[in-house]
Amino acid sequence: MQQPAFREAYRRARREAVEQARARLQHASGEAVEVLRDVMNDQDTPHASRVSAARTVLDMAMQATNEEEIEKRLAALEARAARKGA
Repeated sequence: MQQPAFREAYRRARREAVEQARARLQHASGEAVEVLRDVMNDQDTPHASRVSAARTVLDMAMQATNEEEIEKRLAALEARAARKGA
């Protein structure tokens, strides 16, 4: 991988593959949440499974909230940098 053009093409292909995988995961996330909710709310499911499902739902919600906050803060920083650069 000594050739810059090859390295760049390889990196681009890897990024595209990761982006496709991420899109597929996002597409399936709604179904995954429904499964977790079903397990969490099923009184016949063992308590450990219900707690695990509930914890997963809470963890995912917190992560999404944190990501939204980071995106807002980043956008504000970028806007401030653009104003200073103008």
